[in-house]
Amino acid sequence: MNRGRLKTVAKKREIERKLAAHRKSLHGQLVNQTLILGKHIKTEKVSVKAWQKNYGKSIGFKSPASFQSELVRKAESAGGIVLMFSTRKTALSQTCLCGNKQRKSLSQRVHHCSVCGLNMQRDILSA
Repeated sequence: MNRGRLKTVAKKREIERKLAAHRKSLHGQLVNQTLILGKHIKTEKVSVKAWQKNYGKSIGFKSPASFQSELVRKAESAGGIVLMFSTRKTALSQTCLCGNKQRKSLSQRVHHCSVCGLNMQRDILSA
């Protein structure tokens, strides 16, 4: 290998190391902000591999799996718990707060409950 290529490889490695350290710092801050809101966290069980198939390298730059593991580690050390549940069984965007379940197409962005009369944006309701 020539000397120029070795220098370039070393620079690239250093840039990637700095980006990883910055990403880890941001994850730590976000996890701490989340744990201030509560120690018992419920979240969807997501497949990071499926995200990688759909979004490629851009998902790797965000590193969601390391965020999840950091959240679990810090919550457990703080005496809390992280519960991950399957979205196939829950269908949060189709279930009202009163328990009524209504099927909706993805284009229907507002939730209208026929039982309790609740009207709310679908994404906010499911969050």
